[in-house]
Amino acid sequence: MWKANHRVLIFISGLLWLIIGIFLLSFGIYLVMETLRGISEESRFSLVKQFSRIFGGQDNGVAILLGLALFIGYLKGRYVLSRSAKRQIKRILSFPPPVHIKYIYGLGYYLLIALMIGIGISFRFFPFAQDIRGTVDIAIGSALLSGALTYFRFALSKESRMEKI
Repeated sequence: MWKANHRVLIFISGLLWLIIGIFLLSFGIYLVMETLRGISEESRFSLVKQFSRIFGGQDNGVAILLGLALFIGYLKGRYVLSRSAKRQIKRILSFPPPVHIKYIYGLGYYLLIALMIGIGISFRFFPFAQDIRGTVDIAIGSALLSGALTYFRFALSKESRMEKI
């Protein structure tokens, strides 16, 4: 199996968060924009429809909804996922180099990832409007992008020491 130094594993972890964040962000934007096509036929609750009424038009409603989802994602990334990333960085740094790739995350973290994937897949089977699913995906995607920056800042810094965390 593959082994690498601390910086490489930290960078790979950030890259995983970045890729998943980009996917969720783009898919969420697609779902919100797709809502505009069938907004008149949509009979269930729609955030875009509600925001369009409040803010005077579909364009304004979508802009406010996207901005709100990005802001929520920023807060979650800044205050929740950055702490999680720092814990993972400390964990990786606790192993003597070179570190086996299977130690990039602990068992509990893999179970959490599986649970999150399961929740994301189960959203398809609940009767949520597309824009609600899209808003959740945008918030989570932008949070992951923000959290990925924590990994990259550490991996690319000149002096990667545990005291920096």
